[in-house]
Amino acid sequence: MLIFNIPDPATWSEHDLIAFAETGAFTERIKKEYAVSLLLKDETVLSRLCAEGVVPGDSLCRAALSDLTDLFRGLDALSFPDDYCPSRLQKAPDRAYQTSVESLTEAETPEALLSGLIGHYARFGTGDLSRFLSYRWENGLVGIEEADTVSLSQLFCLDRQKRELTDNILSFLKGRPANHVLLYGHSGCGKSSLVKALLTEYASLGLRLVQIRKEDLCDLPKLIEQLRHRPLKYLIFMDDLSFESEELGYKALKTILEGGVEKQPENVLFIATSNRFHIVNESWEDRRGSDVHTADTQNEKLSLSERFGIRISFVSPSQNDYLSIVKGLLAVNGIPFTDEVRLKALQWAALYHGRSGRTAAQFVRAQIAEREAQN
Repeated sequence: MLIFNIPDPATWSEHDLIAFAETGAFTERIKKEYAVSLLLKDETVLSRLCAEGVVPGDSLCRAALSDLTDLFRGLDALSFPDDYCPSRLQKAPDRAYQTSVESLTEAETPEALLSGLIGHYARFGTGDLSRFLSYRWENGLVGIEEADTVSLSQLFCLDRQKRELTDNILSFLKGRPANHVLLYGHSGCGKSSLVKALLTEYASLGLRLVQIRKEDLCDLPKLIEQLRHRPLKYLIFMDDLSFESEELGYKALKTILEGGVEKQPENVLFIATSNRFHIVNESWEDRRGSDVHTADTQNEKLSLSERFGIRISFVSPSQNDYLSIVKGLLAVNGIPFTDEVRLKALQWAALYHGRSGRTAAQFVRAQIAEREAQN
């Protein structure tokens, strides 16, 4: 083939087609969808240009069309039964991606398939990872099949924080200037949940979430390079971020956030959560250290949080807010907020870690379990 690097249909085995039908098919058009799946995984000059927003030229399109014409002939000659019915159809993490694949399998001509592929590459990018909404970094991007989903409407008593964060994220998604974000404050008050809720709210607008651990921050340049030419918008998420005074990883992060020579891609934004505003821990001993210029050393350690243009604080809720969170979560699960439940919620907070959104959620889970045990 001139453009695509997929096996000739004559070499496909029934074993491979059945395995695909039972583990990866969204439709019952197994032969066509298997071909489409190979085309979408295949990273070619055509798919890369489309992902970068470049309209492919006529010569490139003619070469791709020649490949797809041969592919259609191969599919017609394939002996695999057209009436093979999978035991169950699969679902993609991203419903829009699945709908696009289903549309591609309905293409009746090479021209229609090429047009659909160009549109798909331009919207979702190229490669097998393009079908995911969220990722983690483990020496490379790893797609998450089932992400922990939270909705903004289920996060109660965080109106200020939601407004500040969503205004910035919407600016990012619309291609306007946006700032890196630090969510800091008391534990269990909704920082991580708010980040995950952004994906639920804005995935349809092209937002994706990539989580990276502190010990992998040295890989940030490689991660950014993998995301640079993709058509979607990526939040790089660093959860529970903190550094001890002797750790040096914060210096690499400072350079990435602001200060490197290389221009940061416009489709990448950083968001971090931390229990403290000054992410790098500092002791009194550090201030009495052996450095000649102790003020300079102190400023260096305190400056990491300043690299985040937006810093949003979270505090433990008041008793009334705590009860409002409990009431809201109970309502989501169809449980009335009675005087008895109110008293139990206060007792729960007194016994387990004090008032917080996390404590409220744990109490509500206990109430759900208690009710299910009674039924």
